[in-house]
Amino acid sequence: MTSLREIHPVALAELKKHVALNPVSLRHPFPERPVRALGLVKADGEAFSSEKLTRVVLFRLNLPVYMAVRSFFIRPRI
Repeated sequence: MTSLREIHPVALAELKKHVALNPVSLRHPFPERPVRALGLVKADGEAFSSEKLTRVVLFRLNLPVYMAVRSFFIRPRI
């Protein structure tokens, strides 16, 4: 990993070592270019679930001004 922009493949590979992840299709998909952001921001992501995890979301937000956000949310089953 050379930068934080490449965190998702690393996080996904580490999670797959411990749990079997199943892709989830979202009922309301991420808006690719939300109108609220004047179409400048691109939102993208992937969602997974497993036996132990309710939801794993890998979220990418690309801004046109030298900035990008990469985050992941992990929600365990109770």
